[in-house]
Amino acid sequence: MTMKLDKEPRLAGVSASVLDWARKVAMIVNGLVDALATVAGYFVNGVLPLANGGTGSSTAAGARGALALGMLDFRNLLINGRFAVNQLALSGTVVLAAGAYGHDGWKAGPAGCSYSFAKVGNLTTITIISGTLRQVVHGIKLDGGDYVLSWTGTAQGRIAAGTYGANLVTATSVTAAVNLIVEFNAGTLTNVQFEEGTTPSIVEKVHPLEELIRCQWYYRTSYIGYPPGSTGVGGVLGRKTTLAASTSAYAQFEIDFDPPMWTTPTFSFYNPATGTAGEMRNETIGVNYGITTVGSSAFSANGVVVQAAVAPPASQTISLHFVADARL
Repeated sequence: MTMKLDKEPRLAGVSASVLDWARKVAMIVNGLVDALATVAGYFVNGVLPLANGGTGSSTAAGARGALALGMLDFRNLLINGRFAVNQLALSGTVVLAAGAYGHDGWKAGPAGCSYSFAKVGNLTTITIISGTLRQVVHGIKLDGGDYVLSWTGTAQGRIAAGTYGANLVTATSVTAAVNLIVEFNAGTLTNVQFEEGTTPSIVEKVHPLEELIRCQWYYRTSYIGYPPGSTGVGGVLGRKTTLAASTSAYAQFEIDFDPPMWTTPTFSFYNPATGTAGEMRNETIGVNYGITTVGSSAFSANGVVVQAAVAPPASQTISLHFVADARL
């Protein structure tokens, strides 16, 4: 509605100054009405769309979805999506048998997998040469519903037994609390993200320490920077001096995990000097001992207690390496 004064007859008794003032008020009101009409045109059902600089929703949750933000943190339900963690110390061309693990969290598909990898800056890119590379998304992270998988590279990916696609695939009606596989075929691959919704958000860059802890929830080792079974390398764990020699004295190791692993892992132990599995080393006199556990209760997600199968001489230094594996 527009106020009109100029064409109205001069009201009796109204001075010219008052009429001029009324005209100015009318101009201001008309300007406000036009401005409000213009602004209203930017809205759809009371919501400012993304195309007009808005959030696309009248609620915070809806805005996050429209802006593809998801949750502010912990959006990516995969671990090691940028392939930064390599606890097995792999190098060169990696050749994996079916189901064997490579970089943390990632394992070969049913036909095996071979791949190479290169790091530029902080970003590692995998090049899958043959077979497929997959990750099992742990069911305890899945609330069910719609999910989207996105990545950078030429490899094609899929969710569960779905169709392979390029750089983005979705899945609907995912079952809650059940493990699910994401899988990739030949090509380059990095910045892999699996999250709730149907629109991918920006890549979540996890702090390196937190990424390592996430990986260690499934796999831990005392071999830092070396593959299991390596000899003469650092990271040897639990050097202890034995108790006085007697029928009840053993070299005992208490390996504690903080935080605990997600479940009780399978433990493997190695002789640091020879790489032999199931042994510990008496470094003082160069003797190897078998390993036994202190009862079935020795194993837990919190760690393990092991000891030499025989009583070593008193005041000797014993060492070992370990691997704890709870991968899916």
